Amino acid sequence: MKKKLLQFCLCMFSTFAFSQAGHIMQGIGAFNMSMGGASTGQPLEISGALQWNPASISAFNDKI
Repeated sequence: MKKKLLQFCLCMFSTFAFSQAGHIMQGIGAFNMSMGGASTGQPLEISGALQWNPASISAFNDKI
């Protein structure tokens, strides 16, 4: 019983280690990846805007 409880606790608490990874916030392309997720809120390239926040395309002018 103790072994099962230990396995359960390890499974439950191991998710906290992976929750801080931040891999989902990386942008597309070298410029957006170097910003470490900040390109989602303030995109400076059209590729980062298209990947995570399509509504931010309206911030760009007619140049692509």
